[in-house]
Amino acid sequence: MLRKRAPISVQMNEGGRIAGARALQATLAHALARLNERRFAEAEATYRRILAEAPHDADALNMLRLTLAEAGNPPQAMKYIDQALRLDPARAAFHTNRGEILRRWGLIEEGLDAFKRAVRVRLERTGSEIRFPKSCCTHG
Repeated sequence: MLRKRAPISVQMNEGGRIAGARALQATLAHALARLNERRFAEAEATYRRILAEAPHDADALNMLRLTLAEAGNPPQAMKYIDQALRLDPARAAFHTNRGEILRRWGLIEEGLDAFKRAVRVRLERTGSEIRFPKSCCTHG
């Protein structure tokens, strides 16, 4: 379940651009509020505006992925989570999100691979090790 937040207005400067870091945070919160309200077109438009100014913002790419996935557009959602992963491949949550899109899309094997990558990324951060048993990686 997505968290509910109070609506926040988007702060723009005279040129129609997001006005500074605080305004960017407010704009992200505004987009999340629209997403929570299931107003997908508004959330998508806001995330796209953010990405027009900050195309390398992996979190905004990830949230656009969520918006598109929730709106029923897995191919576009996959495009944006893949971009986020290219920018920040060490984010285990992004791998998990990719796996969830694939799972919803019915691509179970590919989804499992993404989930395993998420576990490996988390373990690399802690210096731990894991070996997946073959029974974990097959389904029938």
